[in-house]
Amino acid sequence: MPWRIIAGSAIILGVIIVAVFVAVWPSGPPVTPQPDASAMYSAGEIFYNAGDYAMARGWYEKAAAQGDTNAMTAFGKRYQDGRGVPRGTTLRRASGTRRRATPRH
Repeated sequence: MPWRIIAGSAIILGVIIVAVFVAVWPSGPPVTPQPDASAMYSAGEIFYNAGDYAMARGWYEKAAAQGDTNAMTAFGKRYQDGRGVPRGTTLRRASGTRRRATPRH
């Protein structure tokens, strides 16, 4: 009789351990933190000041995609200046980006 109590307790304890393990274990792939838009804009500024215009434009573009208005303006200026952008690129893309960055009252 006592062995039944011990066996029953062990089964219940095992079920509890499995339930806690399943509840605590993360599901899906690990989540990597994404830099915020202001950090991306700052990275663009660092690359621009270092003279790496293509890399700066990439960071400005990423920050602008997240809604950073400073990055949108800088991204548009790079197209206007022709620094870090493909040759023959029209200003239409730049003016659209700068227009979205302009505050509306």
